[in-house]
Amino acid sequence: MNQNLAKEICEKALEFGYNKCGIISVKDINGFEDELNRREEKFPESKEELEKDLEKRQEAKRRDHNKLGRELELFTTVDVVGQGLPLLMPKGATLFQTLQRFVEDEERRRGYLLTRTPYMAKSDLYKISGHWDHYKDGMFVFGDEEKDDEVFALRPMTCPFQYYVIQK
Repeated sequence: MNQNLAKEICEKALEFGYNKCGIISVKDINGFEDELNRREEKFPESKEELEKDLEKRQEAKRRDHNKLGRELELFTTVDVVGQGLPLLMPKGATLFQTLQRFVEDEERRRGYLLTRTPYMAKSDLYKISGHWDHYKDGMFVFGDEEKDDEVFALRPMTCPFQYYVIQK
């Protein structure tokens, strides 16, 4: 790729949201000058590739679920609630409920059995199953093992609970 074409593609790519684009010239071990593209993502090698990629990016923007969800009044977010924690609006809650019912009906049709287990349990359950040693650091724990008689944790998985459901 010649230096001018590389520079032109680089400038246009940066304009359309590529993270980085750098052209450096180095001499290889045989003394021939070569060009390298430093990049954090796949960088187009030609104008045609760049145009195709830009079309894909524009289509992705058009289909952006975050933008569409807000425009269709499916959900909203509020800074005080937290980033990435959507509040379902009536249309979104209805859509969620419809999908949930579909999945439940399909599970029933296929012979799955429904169980419900608590959202938290004593640490003893996770110690018996072996999960405590592997997952404790990533779990939301209530209490201190050093000070409290009982320590609880929000469940990161349901398998320890299901073991007891199946036993009964």
